[in-house]
Amino acid sequence: MSLRIGEALSEGVRRTFTRDGLVLAIVFVLIGIVTALATQTIVAEVIDGAIEALRAESGTAPNDFSPDEIDRIETALEGQVPLALPISPLVAGLLLVLTGVLAEAANLVAVRAFFAESGRALSGEL
Repeated sequence: MSLRIGEALSEGVRRTFTRDGLVLAIVFVLIGIVTALATQTIVAEVIDGAIEALRAESGTAPNDFSPDEIDRIETALEGQVPLALPISPLVAGLLLVLTGVLAEAANLVAVRAFFAESGRALSGEL
């Protein structure tokens, strides 16, 4: 038994552009967007905590950052998370867990959809 890679790829592309394939693609894109938003929200909170720690410890040691240096660091780091949401890190963490579960469910549906017989529609079963 041999695998015809070209045939498998063309069949996969064909199935992706069916109604079921496009629905699954949209679901995966939405899961990716929510994951990115939640991740950036958590990273923004970590950055804020680090900046606050720098401000609290500023001037206690000879090699500490000056307030101007801390402001420059804060400005530079804020640009690293442009998609952060104004929600708590706990909610963002729960969103990450939820998207992980939804991603696994979508993976199972995708495997079922792409291994189904090619003439059979799954829309009612998704």
